[in-house]
Amino acid sequence: MRKINCLFLSLVMIFTIQGHVYASPNASTTNENDKTLAVITNLESGEKTVVIPKRICSTTLQQKSKQGEIEKSYEVVIEIPNTEATTLASDSISKTATKKEVKVTGKFNYTTQYPDKVKVSSCSGSWKPKLQGVYVTNREVVLHGGDGQHMKKRPSKNSFSYNTKWGYKPYVPQSSLSGTGMIMNAVGRVGGMNSKAQIELKISGSDILDNLK
Repeated sequence: MRKINCLFLSLVMIFTIQGHVYASPNASTTNENDKTLAVITNLESGEKTVVIPKRICSTTLQQKSKQGEIEKSYEVVIEIPNTEATTLASDSISKTATKKEVKVTGKFNYTTQYPDKVKVSSCSGSWKPKLQGVYVTNREVVLHGGDGQHMKKRPSKNSFSYNTKWGYKPYVPQSSLSGTGMIMNAVGRVGGMNSKAQIELKISGSDILDNLK
């Protein structure tokens, strides 16, 4: 993983805002398909922002000879754009509304088989609005298990967990349309306002590739 991080840092300039790492405009020259990242699209203006999620879990759950079950988990806090508004307080002082945010968490479990095969066993995740008045709609989860194994779900709630019955398949780079990994899509909106954002969390299979090497 260190090699991939070093390569990523050498290709793009990054800067930190409010505790999150954002890709600079120069990042457009890199291949983002092979990175674990979040893409936030302001549905009013069309402006896109790329955020590097925080990896919160990477553990081997069960060790076997040359293979083990791996659990990878990422999270990112997304602020719905253009949600600041002023309210008239009782003392006639204008106050700014609190930021409207959604915490997005995604996780998938898999095992690897030397030298180049992978078996994705399950995935889970959630969208958690941090304040009342923030809603998540149009939820969709896409999971690719390598070489033709594909699952698409539309969760009816803000959390989900799915198991697969997939077998081992050759690992496919995330840059392919069927690349191994998981994508979480949703729309975050603020009640009573036009502010909406498309939220996409892409957990790349590049971490899987590391475990195959």
